[in-house]
Amino acid sequence: ASDGYVAVAGDCNDGDSAINPDADEICDDADTDEDCDGVADDADDDTTEESKTTFYLDSDMDTFGDDETSETVCDASDGYVAVAGDCNDGDSAINPDADEICDDADTDEDCDGNADDADDDTTDESKTTYYADSDMDTFGDPDTSELFCDPATGFVTDNNDCDDARDDINPEGTEVCDADNADEDCDGDADDADDSVDAETYITYYIDDDGDGFGVDDSLTNLAQCDEPSGYADAAGDCNDDATDTDAADTYPGADETFGTATDEVDFDCDGSVGWDLDDVVAAMSASTDPLEDPFIITEFMPNPGIFADEDAEWFEVYNNTGEQVDLTGLEISDDDSDSDTIASSAAVIASADSYLVFARSDDTSANGLPQIDYTFSGISLGNGTDEIVLSYTDSDSTTTEFDDVAYTSSWPWDVDIAASLNALTDDNSLDTSWCEAVDSYFTDTSGDSIFGTPGAANPSCTTDSDPVE
Repeated sequence: ASDGYVAVAGDCNDGDSAINPDADEICDDADTDEDCDGVADDADDDTTEESKTTFYLDSDMDTFGDDETSETVCDASDGYVAVAGDCNDGDSAINPDADEICDDADTDEDCDGNADDADDDTTDESKTTYYADSDMDTFGDPDTSELFCDPATGFVTDNNDCDDARDDINPEGTEVCDADNADEDCDGDADDADDSVDAETYITYYIDDDGDGFGVDDSLTNLAQCDEPSGYADAAGDCNDDATDTDAADTYPGADETFGTATDEVDFDCDGSVGWDLDDVVAAMSASTDPLEDPFIITEFMPNPGIFADEDAEWFEVYNNTGEQVDLTGLEISDDDSDSDTIASSAAVIASADSYLVFARSDDTSANGLPQIDYTFSGISLGNGTDEIVLSYTDSDSTTTEFDDVAYTSSWPWDVDIAASLNALTDDNSLDTSWCEAVDSYFTDTSGDSIFGTPGAANPSCTTDSDPVE
C-alpha cells in the first residue's frame, strides 16, 4: 500500500485522529460522533459515563436543582441545571444564593440547614428589635436591646420602661407617693409634680408653727400631698403650736415631761395631764444618765386596825420619790395571794412631788378615822400575819416594772391598832430592822382608845424607846 493508506476503512473524520471506530464516544458541545457509529453524545449508548454530567431538576427556575431528582447526560434536558442544593424546588426564593430572612414559618431560605435566629446569615434588616424586660412587666428597657426573628425570653418589643428593675414602674403603672419620688407611670413626672398621682396615697400634713415635728389638725390648714411642705409635719396631736410660747417646741405627744416641775401647769406630752405618767417614771428608771431609783416607797402600813373593822380601816402609805407630779393611772397593787387592783384613769389619782399618799380599803372616814385617803383599793386585803404589798406597772408592750415590794410577817414591828412605820426614806424597807411601831395617834374613839400612825405625813424617826402614847 502506498504511504498513508491502511487496510481498514470506516473513519468518519480522517482529519482528526481522535475520531475513528475504535475511539470512545464522549460528550462534547459539538455533538461529535467520536466512534463513527453514526450517533453522538446522548444519542449514542456507547457514550462514556465519565464524560457525562449530572443535571438536577430545577422546577422553580432559580438555577438551583433538586438533589433528589437528577439525570446524568451530556446535554441537560429542559428544566435541569448543573448546580444542585435547592432545598425547596417549588419556591424560587429558596436556594443557596438566597438571603436568609425572618419568617413565621422558620423557612431555611439559603438552604444551609439553619433558619431565622439559628442562622448566623439571617439579614439584620429582616429582624425585629427586642428590648430587655428584666422585671417581666411587658415593658422593655430602651437602653438594652437585641435583634431577633422570634421573641426571646426576657425581651419584648416595647421600649418605654423607665425602670426595668421594678415591675410596678412602667407606662401602665400607678403613680403613687413615695419617699424616692419614683416615676411609677414613666411619664417624666413624679409624686406632686405628676397630676395623675393616686390621691389615695397622699399624706396629710399639719401646720407646725413651732417646728417640733407635730402639727395641729385643722381642716382649714391641713394639706394632702406627697412631700412634706415647709412649716408642716406629718403627725398631728400638738397641744401647743404657738411659736411665740417658749414651751411650745418642747410640747408635743410623747415629749419628756421632765421639762416641767411639780408646780408647772404645762402638759408637755399632750396626754391631758400635767406632769409625769408611769411610762415617764419607767423611762426615768432606765435612763442611761442618772437613772431614777426607788420612785415610790411604801413607808407605812396598818394590817390590823383593831378598833375598826379590817375591811374599813386597813391602809398603807406611799411616798412619791420621783421629784415630779405623777399620774398614777395603771399602778397595780397586789399581795402575796396574787390578788390585785389597778388604778384606772377615771380614779384620777395624781401624786404631787414629794408627797405621801394613803391607800385605804374604804373611803368612809367615819369607819376608819383616816385624815386622808388618796385611793380606795379593792380585791386585796392586808393579812394580820404574813403578807406582801407590791407596787408595779405593766406598759402597752406588756412589760412589767416593779416599783416597790414590802413582804412583812407577824414578827415585824406592828400590832393591833399600831401601824408599821419606816424609819427613813433612805432605809431598805424590805428589812424588818428598818421599821418600828408608829408612836403618834391619828384617831381616838369616845372610849379613849387610839389608833397609831401618820397616814399622809412624814414618819418620825424610830428610837429605841419608841412606844405608842395614847
